[in-house]
Amino acid sequence: MFLEKSVFRGTTRVRIMEKVLIDEAWKKKLIRHIGTAKGELDLALIPEQGQSTLLELKNGGQLVLPFLTGTDSNGLKVIGEYHHGAELILCHLFDQLGITTKTISIGLLCQLVVAGILYPVSKRRTATFLN
Repeated sequence: MFLEKSVFRGTTRVRIMEKVLIDEAWKKKLIRHIGTAKGELDLALIPEQGQSTLLELKNGGQLVLPFLTGTDSNGLKVIGEYHHGAELILCHLFDQLGITTKTISIGLLCQLVVAGILYPVSKRRTATFLN
């Protein structure tokens, strides 16, 4: 998906488009019309609204923090995530559910559930994370 500005009948329209393959040819498909700019003020505001709508569509409505996408405009870079206290809260909620098991330690099961919530990766990486 991408943002497209095009001139149409003396105005500038801003739309979110997507390239799709139809009959072995790439064509643009309209996803959403953001607005039509008739003046300089509109031309400044509508593309900003289009960028935010595009981010919303790409991320399924989830909140996106700019520094979590690698490096933002300020040069911040994510080098690690720390979940201080999250294990305590999630394990307490797990205990409140009253789950019992005979085949595996309840503490280990709780750790596996918490690891799956905080750090959803493969089984091998989960084992490394828990160690």
